[in-house]
Amino acid sequence: MRQSLSAIGLLAALAIPLAPALGGINEWTYVGLAPEVVTDIKVHPANPDIIFASALDVFWDTTREGGLFKTTDHGLTWDTLGFRHSNVMGVAIDPLNPSTVWIANDMAGAWRSTDDGQTWENRSQGMYLGGADDFGALTLAVSPTSSDLLLCGGAGWAGPGWICRTTDGGLHWTEVEWEHYLIRILFDPHVEGRVFGPLMPLNQIYMSVDDGETYEVLPSPMLYDLALNPARADWIWTMARGSFQYTPDLGQTWVRPDTTFPPAGATGWYVISSWEDENQLAATTATRVFWTENGGRSWASLDRGWGTNWTTAALALVAATPPEIWVGSTYGSVFAYAIVDTSDAARPAAPARSTWNVRIWPNPASDSFTLDGVGPSGWGTVSLYNILGRTVLRETVMMPGGTFTFRVPTSWPSGMYVVTVSPQGRTLQPKSIQLTITR
Repeated sequence: MRQSLSAIGLLAALAIPLAPALGGINEWTYVGLAPEVVTDIKVHPANPDIIFASALDVFWDTTREGGLFKTTDHGLTWDTLGFRHSNVMGVAIDPLNPSTVWIANDMAGAWRSTDDGQTWENRSQGMYLGGADDFGALTLAVSPTSSDLLLCGGAGWAGPGWICRTTDGGLHWTEVEWEHYLIRILFDPHVEGRVFGPLMPLNQIYMSVDDGETYEVLPSPMLYDLALNPARADWIWTMARGSFQYTPDLGQTWVRPDTTFPPAGATGWYVISSWEDENQLAATTATRVFWTENGGRSWASLDRGWGTNWTTAALALVAATPPEIWVGSTYGSVFAYAIVDTSDAARPAAPARSTWNVRIWPNPASDSFTLDGVGPSGWGTVSLYNILGRTVLRETVMMPGGTFTFRVPTSWPSGMYVVTVSPQGRTLQPKSIQLTITR
């Protein structure tokens, strides 16, 4: 108990929040998994502290091994659930039984866990995997009315794709479409049996009224992603190639509520709706994140703490207090943003703070840890404090001149430490991250 109190006292004395457990207030905060390229983020439907994240295996970079990860403490720590050196493309949590988790594991197909991700079973019988075009599973979803009914979208790296369906929990899959594929699958909360998704490479809306057995293509702009209105049936939000639009009547009419969004020259990317308020949505372009609380009539650009060279690869809303947006970046890592005052978020951030962030990995660490300061160029100081608040390491580094690896001496005991990066000669607050060392 004394050790825990000392840890909290140290954090308070250094004015360091218990990060990365929560997103920064109106500012992006690193919450883990550097330097992994995160492909999907899924939140437990009953517990927002439990979050799964999948990642790519970047074969030319040995620090980015891909796989599946899980946090049970809102990003404070992450567990590896296996599948290293795999391209885990998507995650699905069974809405009827959240202990059952599925992943779309590229050319390894669909895998299922019935014990919260501890053990896994391959359930890909009938899927077309591999082949000349390296076909693999990209995304999947579980029906809200039957745990045995799933849809999966797959594609090749250099060719068309497919849509598969199972009614027996993945023991057998049936191909229901060849040539086209889905990059997101949404079961309609309003109409049983109805399913939607962005159909590629047509960039149009897929709709099925028989749980994915057959489908039709709805008229739509050239879209990349879509979201369903939680309060109104037949209402679909879309992030199109150069616009944000919605249809209130399954594609018969289309409305663009803000003709200035996305900004000129930006490509629309992801969009996701809040299930508490129909007017709240998050959306991204390739390199920026936005938020609206009025159904898309105006948007706040969430720039504070976001790096200029980061690109978005996954998007999730977390029902925390305050609500949070979580984004996976192809730059590597997961970042969170706690939304408190969107009028404040919309105001331009100070230029020096707009890209100031810190990442550290692995965490927990044993023999060494690597840190980079993604922020203003110049010299900075890296300090590491032990559980008693004593400085055990202090070095001067050039920021943001790459990554810095620090050896962990054998004399350092296991436990909690705090790493602080302080820019020199600038009016910027230090950034700090909790580091756990294990032996």
